[in-house]
Amino acid sequence: MEPAWVDSEYEVYLNGNLIWSGHVKTNYRLYDDDPNGGWDLIENFVPGGKNVFEVRVYKSGYDGGEDGAQYIRIKYRTSVPLTLEYPRRFYFEDVSANYNVTLWKYLFVPGSLSSLNIQVTVANVSQDDPITLSFLFNESIEVPPTSCTHNSTTNITVCVWEDNEIANALSTKNFTYTHLSSRYTTIVLKVGDGSKYYDPRIHVLGEQSYIDATYLTPILLTPYSVDITVSITNYTASTCGAPEDIPDSDSWCRNVTWSFNVPNAVVPLWVKFQFPWLYIGYGQPYQEILVDNELINSTSLYKHPPNPFIIALARVGYTRDTFDYQYARVSNAIANGTNNVTISLGEGYWLQPENGIGEFTYIIRGFAGYGDVFQYLLRSGCGGYNITYFWQGDSDPHYVTAGDSPYCDVTMNDLLSNRSKYAVDDAILRLFNNLGGSGTAEDPILIQLPDNVNIVFASMGNIPRLFEPITVTLRVWREG
Repeated sequence: MEPAWVDSEYEVYLNGNLIWSGHVKTNYRLYDDDPNGGWDLIENFVPGGKNVFEVRVYKSGYDGGEDGAQYIRIKYRTSVPLTLEYPRRFYFEDVSANYNVTLWKYLFVPGSLSSLNIQVTVANVSQDDPITLSFLFNESIEVPPTSCTHNSTTNITVCVWEDNEIANALSTKNFTYTHLSSRYTTIVLKVGDGSKYYDPRIHVLGEQSYIDATYLTPILLTPYSVDITVSITNYTASTCGAPEDIPDSDSWCRNVTWSFNVPNAVVPLWVKFQFPWLYIGYGQPYQEILVDNELINSTSLYKHPPNPFIIALARVGYTRDTFDYQYARVSNAIANGTNNVTISLGEGYWLQPENGIGEFTYIIRGFAGYGDVFQYLLRSGCGGYNITYFWQGDSDPHYVTAGDSPYCDVTMNDLLSNRSKYAVDDAILRLFNNLGGSGTAEDPILIQLPDNVNIVFASMGNIPRLFEPITVTLRVWREG
């Protein structure tokens, strides 16, 4: 957690229960892996239900809001292969404050955007209190609301920005929805008069304030898709050292490179980073985000100048195909093999990578078709296989069934040695290749298959066998 302003008093709640309180100079991290102690985060968390994390920041005279640096990470185990859903509605944070509110909404649309509609609902305001919405590109573009409705009885104002109004406002500055696609876009919501004290507190109602996005998804998710998100923890940092009065000053750095590997046969979706930031001074230090891999040279996705200076450089994200700092198309921004993300900053601006998070999300195709023509479907006397395989999480053997009983015990090495003879052996190996390896101890797959999973054979009937004579007639049609 990180307050927008340093030296703030904090209280942290989970589902109404006080978890921690204290003074936060720059940021503070709460970690709990003890279900019977620690910070009582696990004890107060409701699996499968609605959970509300709340922070109360006490910093008199400053605007309230959210700058995107704070995050919540929950580690869990599931037997459901596909947990990913493409988001369509993106909610604003629920914020209340005695002074005006500034919300930096980092919108990440993982595809080609076609329409955008926004609603913001604010309580405890008058009809004259300002509510503004802006998009940050190489300049700030304010979009007038399509309508604002104020209820004088409840003192609630609802503002709506419809698709046509947003698209037209962007087009006047030569921007389109393409520039909002496949990467983070910063939307700044400002509510209230900065010179006014609000009692009761001005309140952005999070559940009634949201962005609805329609977009073309990068790939189709099927029941045979498996989504995996892995942490990106490997980084190198240089030019470290914030002012000495900053806690852990040596952990704040101006040049950081993260590296991650993309396995073969997977389908990359996106990369996201989120980290604490520190800005001291009143200038606009240099900022640049670069990516490179085995298919592209070092490419700037963001660069200030000429792009606008980002006060809260809290998040970085992009999809496999994205845009550079001049909004030119960049293909293969994520590619198989080693990928690097580098952030370079000028004097007066730092990031703290050790308290940040990075993650890479990709899809495994959990299916494979029959390949070549084989003499046999599978081994004689077997209706299916009980397969011994290995995965990257440990060195123990694991087991999965394929087909129907009676099952024959086989290892992945057995299938490798007979893949040219049996159609099922070859198909299982190609399926495991889609899972990131061959399943042997030397080449394990990326995931552990759930205990209740059975690899299903899809029959292909009414196909002539090539071991019997068949007649093929070719006709060539010629015009004129």
